[in-house]
Amino acid sequence: MWYGVNEKRGDKMNNLGLMLKEIREEKSFSKEMLSKDICSLEILEKLEVDNTIPSLSLLRKICDRLSVTIDELMAMCEVKASSTHRNALSKANWFSILDHYLITKQYDCLNEATTRVLIEMPDLSILENQLLMYYRGAYELVYERNIEGANKYFARALDFTYQPDSSYPSDMEVIIMTLLGFIRHRIGEHEEAQSLIEKSFELYIQHHSFSMKPIFSQLFYFQSTYQLEMGAPQEAIEIADVGISWCRKMMNMYLLEDLLYVKGIALEDLNRIDEATFFVELADNLHVLETSGEVISF
Repeated sequence: MWYGVNEKRGDKMNNLGLMLKEIREEKSFSKEMLSKDICSLEILEKLEVDNTIPSLSLLRKICDRLSVTIDELMAMCEVKASSTHRNALSKANWFSILDHYLITKQYDCLNEATTRVLIEMPDLSILENQLLMYYRGAYELVYERNIEGANKYFARALDFTYQPDSSYPSDMEVIIMTLLGFIRHRIGEHEEAQSLIEKSFELYIQHHSFSMKPIFSQLFYFQSTYQLEMGAPQEAIEIADVGISWCRKMMNMYLLEDLLYVKGIALEDLNRIDEATFFVELADNLHVLETSGEVISF
């Protein structure tokens, strides 16, 4: 058993069962679905209700089925403990949690956690402030559908560090430039949009094509969506293909479903209906795989 049965446990371990239950319910898993071929229903109920500490092997299997890592689970337990007892949470843990909320598209949680960091940590670095503005912008763009709000936060995020004559812009700067380009396109600033979109993709090719950060999926998704909305379906397909290949190479599921869908719509615009249907159905199937509470055997 983790830490030993009689060893004193910290607050975050006292929240383990509750946090697993919250994640299970959020992902629409019944107890039977989660425990199937992993442990007995009785063991899972003791874990959730009595907060017994599982073995590392069992915890890893449960986390795998819930699509979270053990580190992410522990970080979320610490957030729960800090909310209850006002314990300090390290910056590293906070930013790990924020990244998890973004990648798993939990935008309401992302916004709440971002607010807590801004309130509780006044001594943030320039790069940390940039990240927080980026998270705020993502929340406004995707969850609130607030283009103006997203534009404000992303512009503020880029201003923290970006220098037009920089020979090596950061990966975050390149991603934010893409997002700003897409937003400027949506609000009708087409010349500025084209400039940002083209420059960000050029900088990606020059400096960041080997990056393994999951958030680079955003660059491919918004670049391809921009081309699609500009009436350039072939260009949209080419960029979506790069993104799909990159996701497969990096074993990254973040926005893969969305890239497949963009490719399907672009193929439909080219009247390649059979191919379009294939990719849209593939995107739909991937969505089911990512969100279904059913246990799928391979």
